[in-house]
Amino acid sequence: ISGSGGITKEGTGQTELSNTNTYGGVTTLNNGILELSGDTSALTGGLTTSPGTTVIFKPSVDSSLRSLISGPGAII
Repeated sequence: ISGSGGITKEGTGQTELSNTNTYGGVTTLNNGILELSGDTSALTGGLTTSPGTTVIFKPSVDSSLRSLISGPGAII
């Protein structure tokens, strides 16, 4: 995913972002699980979680997450 916009995950279940993602907007997790398994070093728009949500951070390359993470969701 690339561009200046962000993404919002709705609905139960798990969504995986793999490969290199370079979008610049906020990632909003409203329901379910979001797995970040690609190169996340370019994600700088922030990550917002809601109650009962989970973010799984397991990049496929030596990577970091350079975003502010906020909200009550779990980070693994």
